[in-house]
Amino acid sequence: MAKSGNFRKHHQDLQELAGQIMQRLNPTQLKIDSGMLRELHNLLAMLTGKLSVHLSIEDMVLYPRLLRDSDRHVKDVAQKYHDEVGGLAKVYEQYHQKWSIPEAIRANPEQFSAETKRLFEALEKRIAREETELYPLYDRLPGGRGGQPMQSAA
Repeated sequence: MAKSGNFRKHHQDLQELAGQIMQRLNPTQLKIDSGMLRELHNLLAMLTGKLSVHLSIEDMVLYPRLLRDSDRHVKDVAQKYHDEVGGLAKVYEQYHQKWSIPEAIRANPEQFSAETKRLFEALEKRIAREETELYPLYDRLPGGRGGQPMQSAA
């Protein structure tokens, strides 16, 4: 498995959850179907947890390793992605704060659906870029284990 294999698996999990959420973006039904609203809320909680773990592992493993590389191009690409992810994380945090309560979704399902679609489009673009530009750089680096914190030699 490529070193980026665990990161790519995280992306797959995030995309699957996003797909399940997208299937439930029916504003009319969200106003009246408490069961669907609960399912949606649970899926959002799972997505938030998985995204948080993914970003934390990237911060602990991926970016430090890429930023230490001797190749200036690798460092520059890693720095660009690291800087951008902070903005995406902030947008997601604002989204999560706004919509983490089911009643907020029920009160304005049209706005929730529109914001969710925009956010997931941005997330999908980011995933595609990471998998085609960032992760191949990581895969070419020598040593280390993919997607897991490196153990220091004692």
